[in-house]
Amino acid sequence: MRQALKHRRLQLVILAVLLWIGSLVDPFAQGPTVINYQGRVTVAGTNFTGTGQFRFALVDGVTGAVYWSNGSGPVSIPVTRGLFSVLLGDTTVSNMAPLPVWAFTNTDVRLRVWIDSGRGFELLGPDQRLAAVPYALAVAPNSVGPLQLGAGAIRGLVQCDGGNPANAYVYIPGKSIFAVVGPVSPAGAPFELSPVPGGTHTIAVELRENGVIATQVVNVLPGQTVENVNFLFRKFFRDADGDGYGHYSQFIFATTLPAGYSTNSWDCNDANPAINPGATEICNGIDDNCDGITDPEGTPGCITYYYDADGDGWGVSGNSKCLCAPSGNYRALQPGDCNDNNPNIYPGAPEACNGMDDDCDGATDEEGAQGCITYYYDADGDGYGVTSKSKCLCAPSGNYRAMQPGDCNDSDPNVHPGAPERCNGVDDDCDGITDEGC
Repeated sequence: MRQALKHRRLQLVILAVLLWIGSLVDPFAQGPTVINYQGRVTVAGTNFTGTGQFRFALVDGVTGAVYWSNGSGPVSIPVTRGLFSVLLGDTTVSNMAPLPVWAFTNTDVRLRVWIDSGRGFELLGPDQRLAAVPYALAVAPNSVGPLQLGAGAIRGLVQCDGGNPANAYVYIPGKSIFAVVGPVSPAGAPFELSPVPGGTHTIAVELRENGVIATQVVNVLPGQTVENVNFLFRKFFRDADGDGYGHYSQFIFATTLPAGYSTNSWDCNDANPAINPGATEICNGIDDNCDGITDPEGTPGCITYYYDADGDGWGVSGNSKCLCAPSGNYRALQPGDCNDNNPNIYPGAPEACNGMDDDCDGATDEEGAQGCITYYYDADGDGYGVTSKSKCLCAPSGNYRAMQPGDCNDSDPNVHPGAPERCNGVDDDCDGITDEGC
């Protein structure tokens, strides 16, 4: 597993606390007690689906010192098409330990993740750096005050899911009454508007980020507590191609999912509905499933390429990859090279008399090889072979050992061309004449 396993993105979802403040405020910061972590897991380039057993730890980015871990046992988390999420520090989750706020006072805090997908626990990488989340209190530009809570006060609760809580405001439209967001709190915190004249008032909550403004309103009476009216803003991402996945660069804040938007920001190409984290990767030069890898090994439609170090067009039979295009030495379409260090040795290469198996057929210097010599069959070993019985060989082999033909009796070593003629009724010198001169 890859790092065969890899993360997609890290998202911290923070609930805002709104406090009513005057013209002077003591700034302070506080870390999160719950972090909504979202990630991606792939196994050998394929999105993992199933139930994974996870372990988490917060570590120092420099020394590796462990500040926090999720408890004595693993956390069971469902993973769909590689995507998973978990509330780190949520003690209602089995085996989850609370987050220590003091850990975020360190400069470099990183999240370390392990997963057991059925093959034992494996470390994901790299460690994800977590930014501390301090929010200094500030006075809104047109605040007046200090204001005192009076009998005509309106109380309420604001929560913020995503975005920067320091950019949220509670106010009565048309009035100089504001409450500025206070320190981060997972449970939210009440706001107080005071003094408020009699009559029904519209309370507005406004969230601003990168030029995007979202506003939610509710009508209340002075003295009424509206703690059950939650202004829950969420960040939704533009889904221009309608594939169910949004892009991080375009977003709005709203209380419900608008048409044309998505709850996630994982799309890497919002102009093509065929490209999204749930798509199947194909051989097309495009990162179809938005995992950061284009045309990985094993992509549907891939071709088997064999390792070919010597560049002769033939690869090693036991060393191949299924790829969309040649990569490095994985470039040969044909296997069977028996010597990948010599470009002159491969299946079909011309065999030469050199003591090597040039054509990878398992035989060395076989009959007919380049540079061979004609040897004649010489059963009687007289140095002369049968004219009609020869082979072109790189070296003598068995009775194919005579380099001269013309033996007219290969059973008698005394009969061959050039032998002395005797009066014996035999053509000793193979000249076609018997007992000449007798």
